[in-house]
Amino acid sequence: MLFGKTLVTLLASVAIASAVAIPAPIDNTPNALVERTTKSKTKTTTTTTNPFAKIKASKATWEKAAKLCKSGASKRSDWEEWDDDSTVHLFDTRTTSWPPKTPSGFTEVRMDQEVGERDPLGLWTYGLVTCMGVGVTGTQTDSKKNSRFLMHLMASPSTMEKQWGNFQKLVTESGVTNMEGWMSIPDTSKDVPSNWNEDDKELSDDVAEAIEGILTQLIGKAPKIVKRPMAPAIAHELPHGTMQIDKNNEVEIEGTKVTQ
Repeated sequence: MLFGKTLVTLLASVAIASAVAIPAPIDNTPNALVERTTKSKTKTTTTTTNPFAKIKASKATWEKAAKLCKSGASKRSDWEEWDDDSTVHLFDTRTTSWPPKTPSGFTEVRMDQEVGERDPLGLWTYGLVTCMGVGVTGTQTDSKKNSRFLMHLMASPSTMEKQWGNFQKLVTESGVTNMEGWMSIPDTSKDVPSNWNEDDKELSDDVAEAIEGILTQLIGKAPKIVKRPMAPAIAHELPHGTMQIDKNNEVEIEGTKVTQ
């Protein structure tokens, strides 16, 4: 008799458990980035870890990249120490009238800056040598918020992470949709500084690759990438070393209009 009661109780428990809805299995397969980040009302995907942490280069290589970057943005000043033979000769042919004037209708983006803008102003930067020009454009429904963003990213391990974080915040907080990404990067295979070596090339390529990855993650699609010569920008031969996004979100790199 006791066995019968136990069996009845067991069967009742099974019936109750069967009546409870079983949760569907969790699907951890990531959605396509483009679906997560470009739909209206959908937030962009942001980076919370240092995207440049895996880049390895000697202190001397980083310092050389920073010097070359500064050489494009400003004329040689008294406080700049160009006391090594590897860089001082690069400035023999530079123009004396520098820096150039910001074009009418544009906001200047200086080296180490990231800026957002809205109608009726565009964004413009100059002096890109080893630095990276990074832009984002998008559709904006709020006239008081920015719809274009431009960053002049200096190749420096002490500032890149913070600068990217600031740029990422500008873009995400604007709420823009239908985003497009733009990158102006050094061409490390030709028209390079005469003291360019394999370590310099590897560092520049690694930085560009890291930015491409996090920019793709941010906007949900691959950005348009344009390689530009470094030597003419060092000599201050405009429009080399320039990048702009106008009030219509049209982009120019090296004075040439680029499209996706």
